[in-house]
Amino acid sequence: MRKSLATGTGLLAILMTVAGTASAAQAASTAYPTAPYEAPYGATYTKGTITFYNRAAMVDGVQRALDTSGCRQSIAKSYSGSTLLDTTYSQVTCYSKVEEVHLYVNADVVGGATSVRVSLNNVASDGTVTELAWDSVPRP
Repeated sequence: MRKSLATGTGLLAILMTVAGTASAAQAASTAYPTAPYEAPYGATYTKGTITFYNRAAMVDGVQRALDTSGCRQSIAKSYSGSTLLDTTYSQVTCYSKVEEVHLYVNADVVGGATSVRVSLNNVASDGTVTELAWDSVPRP
C-alpha cells in the first residue's frame, strides 16, 4: 500500500509541475491588446500603435513636420472612463523631418487605461502649444 501511495504522490507532483509550467508559458505568451492611432493635420501627422498594458500604455509611432508647417509635438493622455490618469509629451519635430515617437503613459488603476488620446500639436517659436488634431482610442 505504501508503494502505491508514494507512486501516486509522485505522479501528482509531476502533474502539478507540468500544469504550472503550462500556465506560466501561457501567461508569458499572452499578447497585450494593441490598436492603431492616427491624427493628421494637412501633410503633417502623428500615427502608430498603442499597446495597452495592465497599468500603463505605450504609444509607438512617428510624427511629421514640414518647413512650412512649423514644429510639431505628439501628446499622449491615458484615461479611466472620463478621468485623466497621465499625460506624456514627445520631443518637438521641426524642418521637414519624420521622427519616432515613444510615449509611456501611466494608467495606475485596476484594468489599466480604458482609452488613450494622442494629439498632434503645433509648437510656436514662443513655446505656445496649440492642439491641431487628435485620435481617442478605446482599449480593445
